[in-house]
Amino acid sequence: MKVFAHYIESEIDGECYRWRTLLQFGGSWDIIGSVYMQNPGSAVPIDKPMQEDLEHLKSFDKADEEQQSWRCFSADPTMWCIRDLFCEAYRKDQLSGVIQIFNLMNMRTPNASKALEFVKSSQEKDSHIRTVDDDIRQLVAPIYLGWGTWGANSIFKNDAERILQSTCELTGTSCYHQNYKDNKYYHPRWLMRYGKNRDASKNLREKIKGQIRF
Repeated sequence: MKVFAHYIESEIDGECYRWRTLLQFGGSWDIIGSVYMQNPGSAVPIDKPMQEDLEHLKSFDKADEEQQSWRCFSADPTMWCIRDLFCEAYRKDQLSGVIQIFNLMNMRTPNASKALEFVKSSQEKDSHIRTVDDDIRQLVAPIYLGWGTWGANSIFKNDAERILQSTCELTGTSCYHQNYKDNKYYHPRWLMRYGKNRDASKNLREKIKGQIRF
């Protein structure tokens, strides 16, 4: 698994932002799914030659500024859980293609409380802190929504509802209910690790499989 993402160290507020993270498998660059979560966690940018990969990455963006912000990243535990989720959904040991990761806000920190406090209190915010409008336009099914309780927070609720609406339009309503409160939004680490043997996890994973047309 290779990991790429747009990344900047903001001159406006001093924070680091990561958005549209791509998990790339095998030889394909076709998008094979999307995941929407709360904020980027512990994965960090790494120095690694990526000129050959950059030619593929440029096809994901139109603006030169966006194309110039691609970086190679380490993989964190959540990304491996996402890999496992899609391997199970596609019924394959090895994936080929790209899984997109989007977030309700893009501040890179494993400390979710810090991220929430920042978005509540910061007066001067970088425009990259939230990219929901662009992200929604780039959703590709199958889609998993795993932002936990963040979507119910008044800061994110409107965005979360719009994302859910777009997800239902792309996947139908067999996986997600159009009423926001009727869905569960478990984090992928709970879905594929801590709660994997629970009925709620099994049911959600079956619904993800149901989005795939073999």
